[in-house]
Amino acid sequence: MSGTIPGSVAMSDQHDTSGKICPKCNAVSHYSDDFCVECGARLPSETVCPSCGEKIPPGEKFCSSCGASVAPSPGVVPQIVQPAVEYPPEAAIPAQGNGPKKYLVPAIIAVVIIAVIAAVVIGGTPAQMKSNGVQSSTATPTTIPQTAASTSPTATYSATTTFTTQATTAPASTIRAGFTVDKASGSIPLTVSFTDTSTGSPSQWYWDFGDGTHSTENNPVHTFKAEGSFTVTLNVDKNGQTSSKSQVITASSVPLVADFVADKTSGTAPLLVTFTDASTGEPTTWVWEIPEIGAAGHIFSQSNILRMNFNDPGTFTVQLTVGKDGVKSKTTKTINVYPTSSTTTLVTTTVPITTTSVATSEFNNGNVYTVYNSPTKPTVVTFTVPVKIISITDYHWNNGMGASPGQIALKHSDGTLYGWWSASGQPGSGGVPNAYWTVNPSVNIKAGTYTVLDSDSSTWAQNSQSGNAGMTRIIYQPV
Repeated sequence: MSGTIPGSVAMSDQHDTSGKICPKCNAVSHYSDDFCVECGARLPSETVCPSCGEKIPPGEKFCSSCGASVAPSPGVVPQIVQPAVEYPPEAAIPAQGNGPKKYLVPAIIAVVIIAVIAAVVIGGTPAQMKSNGVQSSTATPTTIPQTAASTSPTATYSATTTFTTQATTAPASTIRAGFTVDKASGSIPLTVSFTDTSTGSPSQWYWDFGDGTHSTENNPVHTFKAEGSFTVTLNVDKNGQTSSKSQVITASSVPLVADFVADKTSGTAPLLVTFTDASTGEPTTWVWEIPEIGAAGHIFSQSNILRMNFNDPGTFTVQLTVGKDGVKSKTTKTINVYPTSSTTTLVTTTVPITTTSVATSEFNNGNVYTVYNSPTKPTVVTFTVPVKIISITDYHWNNGMGASPGQIALKHSDGTLYGWWSASGQPGSGGVPNAYWTVNPSVNIKAGTYTVLDSDSSTWAQNSQSGNAGMTRIIYQPV
């Protein structure tokens, strides 16, 4: 057999004499070889000194006996070369395969050596390397830096080596659709605000409201005008990635009807009343008005609750207007405020009516005793026949300070109200300004029992002689 021995190491022309002695054929191989270059047998781990023949342990570069160097000569670089086998002429090969096996053994050895070298040096058998995506080359890779999202890295090779490359794929960005609503049910027209809560930073939104309408806003507001259950679906997209989320919105047909309740509907001044909305149809706006107080169109509240303190006696109309999505509804209630804080005991004076030539008659519960403010009982007078009221005068001593004139009225026991009439002021005893409030209505009223109403009961005079009722003088005549 001639040529290169399978699995041999090709050396430069300056062959180094140091190496390992084959235990089978006594041939000398390179100190880095694991197999004999002549017969292919496995070599011992010791190295033989080229000067004195002593065995040198692996890793040592100098002989411990003579000091000679056992390192390979400069410039000698072992290289794995493709094995070549010289075969005899075709006639020399036995036809039946039972002849001499002179050439068969070296060929088998060469194959075994190649497989072992591939497994040890490269890292696996050719089949394993192929299945693991390992590539073999005789160049040193210089990897070109790639971006995080690159899936096709490249490399440049410049020296003798074996290398492995592996392609990596950047994880795909994921998005997940999501949204919230400010209400999921209500009466029509039902307005719902939708807020996108999707993750993954979507770049496009498509809302299907389930009633035939759509939107591409990220946070739309939609009004459901028909009764029913509607499946709202949000579809989001980012670079071709999509996700969706759905929720059911229920719209009922409860109509919008204004209504409210009051914690009290009558009482003496000052009277604090709390009004609370009780409308159906889920209104979104409220307007409270009291025409008898303030300028026309004055709004006292725009919330669903109104708290009102009625300081003056009288009959007041409280009006509530509710609205939703352009639809409105209105309702009213009446509040009666009396001028005193108690009606437990009535001081009643019956005025006799005569049909003589006397032009007028008088009701007067005033007296000359010490007076106090704020009557605790109402001033009540009964007329047995219809009369004409000529004048009414209330006494406002107010600790000698008088009071700015207000209004006076009469209220029948059946609720009929006469007045309010604006009073003029006259001085009282000692020159007290506006001690007397006088009105001159000249109005005919029906027979019955009446309560005198005064707009400022806090300064209206009273004492025990008046029955703690406000002091009043009424001039009238029968009709």
